[in-house]
Amino acid sequence: MASRQDEESQDPLLQSSESNIYEERVLEKAVKQGARGAALLAKHLPTGSALVFEILAPITTARGRCKLTSRIETIALISLCAISSTVLTFTDSFKDSQNKIRYGIATCTGLLILDGTSPLSDQAKYKIKGLDFIHVITTFVIFSAVVLYNNDVVKCFWGKTSDDEY
Repeated sequence: MASRQDEESQDPLLQSSESNIYEERVLEKAVKQGARGAALLAKHLPTGSALVFEILAPITTARGRCKLTSRIETIALISLCAISSTVLTFTDSFKDSQNKIRYGIATCTGLLILDGTSPLSDQAKYKIKGLDFIHVITTFVIFSAVVLYNNDVVKCFWGKTSDDEY
């Protein structure tokens, strides 16, 4: 019967050295941190508003051939989607004493619970903070990029798009 050392000398890929274990832990930590960062970013993207906008924009812009009414409809669509993505940035959820998920909107005084149940005991946890406004600005910038990247909107408001149109 061969010993463990003999096996490791025959197959060097199976050797367990401290440096390999350390490198695996560093790599594992980096992957976890990257996934956590991606999840945080995805949480703050205006995906719902952007999806609604992308679905309805061809209709309101008449595929880029706008008249005055189409422009007004497109401005209304952009405004509603921008407002909804901003308001949704301030929403949060929690589990109540009966383990039901409740939803609310963060305010300066705490969480305004949407279904009218009694306020939380730890309201300070849900107050609007400065970081929330940074999230709103980031959401607005991303949504603006989605709007300005839409060829139908560009054609509607500014005429012909660039020659390297997709």
